[in-house]
Amino acid sequence: MGHVNNAVFLTYLEAARITYFEKSFEMKRPEDISVILAHAEIDFLRPIVSPPIKSVEVQIFVSKVGNTSWWLEYHISNPDNPQDIYATAKTVQVVYDYKKRQKMPIPDWMRGILNAQVKQATQ
Repeated sequence: MGHVNNAVFLTYLEAARITYFEKSFEMKRPEDISVILAHAEIDFLRPIVSPPIKSVEVQIFVSKVGNTSWWLEYHISNPDNPQDIYATAKTVQVVYDYKKRQKMPIPDWMRGILNAQVKQATQ
């Protein structure tokens, strides 16, 4: 079809989220943080034409912090022109106890980091 498939956008979000976790929470391995993805939505603004696009840039923002979950927002753009936005997205992450199979409150140490980052962009 000459453009990046819409499913690939979820992979871009996942890669950005993992990098965010590594930087913000000093996560070394995925099992270092008990979080599941509860919701994802994407607004496709323009296609990523392939070729010539070789890479994208994903900006990620903390937009809201709840009791057991928090919201991240994303801008997927052209790294050579960040105003050239291909898509915007939102995800909801939930702190999760995998043994009990239930959500749990955001730990205080994590809540402090999230609250400090609300609406602050990182890359």
